[in-house]
Amino acid sequence: MVMRLLLLWDSKNVGVDGWDGFMFTRGALKYKTHRWTPRMLILHHDQNAEIERLRDEIRRLKSWKGLKKTLTEKIKIGS
Repeated sequence: MVMRLLLLWDSKNVGVDGWDGFMFTRGALKYKTHRWTPRMLILHHDQNAEIERLRDEIRRLKSWKGLKKTLTEKIKIGS
C-alpha cells in the first residue's frame, strides 16, 4: 500500500511560482540532473551557517579592534 502511495507522488512538480522545473521524486527534490535529499539540504544549511560564522570571525580578526580584543582575551586566559 505504501509503495503505491509513493508511486502516486513520484515525479510531481513543486507547483509554486519560481520553482519551475523542480519536482519531487522518490523522496528527493530534483531539478534537471541535480537531486537533493532532505539530509543533504539540512547538511548544506548547517555548513553554510558554519561558513558564515567563520567569515565573521575572520572579519573580526582582520580589524585592529577585534585583534586587540582577541589578544587581550588570550592574555587573560594564559594568566
